[in-house]
Amino acid sequence: MTEDEKRQQKAMLLLEHQEAEQNLAHLEEKAERLSRRIRGVSEWLSYAAQRNSDLSRDEIWIHGLGVRVEPLKDIEIARSMDFDAAAKLIQEIKDARSTLEQLSKRKQSLGLK
Repeated sequence: MTEDEKRQQKAMLLLEHQEAEQNLAHLEEKAERLSRRIRGVSEWLSYAAQRNSDLSRDEIWIHGLGVRVEPLKDIEIARSMDFDAAAKLIQEIKDARSTLEQLSKRKQSLGLK
């Protein structure tokens, strides 16, 4: 293998590693947003379970989101309750972590930081 081919191999590996890190960060951010929505639904249900709560209001404050929302009209809250989508996201994160770990090992074997 020529020096140019070695350099190109290292450059490709570094790029692949950087893209894998970005993908994982994106998936983790997506999971964080989803978890805030799910916590919002939990808070909403907890509020409804309180005997003297005022359920006539359309808008509620959700601490996990730090905003007022209309749970029955917020499409993101409805989507957050899709268990299959959440399970798929967790698998994507597992896969992305595995990919990043493999790439990190390859980088290390080539003496790259």
